[in-house]
Amino acid sequence: MKHTQIISLNTLTKVPETTATYLRNVDLVMEVVSSDNPSRDYKIKRQEYAQAGIAEYWIVDPQQKLITVLVLRGRQYHRHGEFKPGMVASSVRLAGFTLPVTNLFPIG
Repeated sequence: MKHTQIISLNTLTKVPETTATYLRNVDLVMEVVSSDNPSRDYKIKRQEYAQAGIAEYWIVDPQQKLITVLVLRGRQYHRHGEFKPGMVASSVRLAGFTLPVTNLFPIG
């Protein structure tokens, strides 16, 4: 039986620059977008995580109040969905795992 691995990273977690080396065989990563360098989370880490073979990457963006769920197909991520307050983000990899976006970012 395969055990699902989940790693949740946030702006308080310090990860070595060689992130892809440490995250092999991980099913899901959730990353909170840093306000000082958002392109790092949207572009650089997206490439690193794809290279590491991480099946699903959730980008949680407090500035945009948005959760983007990406699923790895081959060597590239494809968007499963973009979820805003009032919507429910869902995982492809972890059947039944959902997150009401309003729990993170209240409407209003």
